[in-house]
Amino acid sequence: MQLETINLLALLVGSAVGIQWLAARLRFPALLLLLAFGILIGPVGEVLTPEKIVGKELLGSLVSLAVALVLFEGGLSLNLREARYAGKTLMRLIVSGLVLGFGLVSILAYTVVGLELVTAAVLGAMLALFVFELRALEQAGQ
Repeated sequence: MQLETINLLALLVGSAVGIQWLAARLRFPALLLLLAFGILIGPVGEVLTPEKIVGKELLGSLVSLAVALVLFEGGLSLNLREARYAGKTLMRLIVSGLVLGFGLVSILAYTVVGLELVTAAVLGAMLALFVFELRALEQAGQ
């Protein structure tokens, strides 16, 4: 690895830690701030081009690993025991909200943003689950 690449990765890790700290202080979901930061330094600001850092061959594997880690963390924080007591009506709303959120985000990401269909579907799944988690935290008073 070149020294520039190591410095850039260290800056990214430091920025991620700072964003996590800021999100905790503001009581704001860290994932939203991390997504916004990633979009700003990636596609919008073109400060970071992952293809140049890790190469096209490794990039797909790293993206898959990152998605797996996000979904794993979401699964760890999910509490199904509490959802059982919510009732059938609330469960119907939750399921329809997840399906609707997934569908809308996927379609918009595919048509408006121009992402590939699989990438748009993964983004739709992640953001639909994230919105669901935000609503659950709001109702819990956290």
